[in-house]
Amino acid sequence: MTKRLLCVLIITKNEEHHLPACIEQLDSIADQVIVIDSGSEDATVEIAKSLGAKVVHREFSNFGDQWNYALTCVPKYFHWVMKIDPDERISPPLKQALTNFLLQDHYTNAILKRRLWFLGNPLAVYDDVLRVWKNGECRFLDAEVNEHPIVEGRSLILDGILEHLDSVNLEAWLAKQNRYSTIEADQFFSKSECRGIEKPGISRRLVARKKIKRLLLKTPLSELLIFLDSFIFRGAWRSGSLGFQWSLLRAETFRWKKLKILEIRLIQKVKRSS
Repeated sequence: MTKRLLCVLIITKNEEHHLPACIEQLDSIADQVIVIDSGSEDATVEIAKSLGAKVVHREFSNFGDQWNYALTCVPKYFHWVMKIDPDERISPPLKQALTNFLLQDHYTNAILKRRLWFLGNPLAVYDDVLRVWKNGECRFLDAEVNEHPIVEGRSLILDGILEHLDSVNLEAWLAKQNRYSTIEADQFFSKSECRGIEKPGISRRLVARKKIKRLLLKTPLSELLIFLDSFIFRGAWRSGSLGFQWSLLRAETFRWKKLKILEIRLIQKVKRSS
């Protein structure tokens, strides 16, 4: 059977800690790795080049825009495109499933089961992420954070696990949540997080999730609902005390968003009265 060429895309900024293992794991499945870097100040670019990746430099504006630009970097002769983050690792069963998937013609995209990690340990918390598609068949929702690929056609959920190692330590995890909560508080007023979600190809699940999230930001004691969702419904309880602490922190960082929304409202009120 004729080999189907795969191009893997990675966007980076200061990812020297995660990048070597990320690129090395792709050696048996990727025909080319393209790294879109937005001004790393560490050894990210040098590491990527030393491992055979093509590096493209581009200033960062938001995640959706950066990923849409990344799609334009893929040569047309590639059959398949895969998106991966530097802190994600492909389990051996998933690597085999990917190899098999690339040879078929019945599906336009593949969904991977991703397991979350916290404080260097896996959680019993999973989500499904669309990460592989036919070249030319994808676009990304215009989003500041939590970019979402839009691909029409038949999907196949692959066996195996995509491990999401996330931040290198608690300090980095909290810093990322602080940064993202600021962005999402700004989006609450601009409504930019809802931009484009009614367009064709957007899953009803994504539309519902964004609307529910916006509603929760207006709801008193919604932090409790976030904790219950994380600990019970998403299954973090299976990870014992680690899952409990992760669920508490998810609720706490959601509270940060609500506080930042309140702060913006108060600043606007002062401006209007002055």
